Amino acid sequence: MERHRITWRYTGALWHPCDVLLERRTDGGWTKVALLAAQVDPRAPGTSVVVPELPTGPYRVLVTSPELPVAACSPPLVIRHH
Repeated sequence: MERHRITWRYTGALWHPCDVLLERRTDGGWTKVALLAAQVDPRAPGTSVVVPELPTGPYRVLVTSPELPVAACSPPLVIRHH
């Protein structure tokens, strides 16, 4: 497992805590694989998370909140093992 900093910029008036998820791209679409952080203050510029051991492949970070009409997601990223 590795610790990483996830950052974001939100310019609206979101007040409800957010969850930060990690999804993996599969043949069937995006599949949730890990909850990286729960109940994060959306007004904070980011949070530090521990990413579990995962297979190599395409992923994305998803930020969800009951106040958001749709979840916000990062561009796809690739997890590789050295």
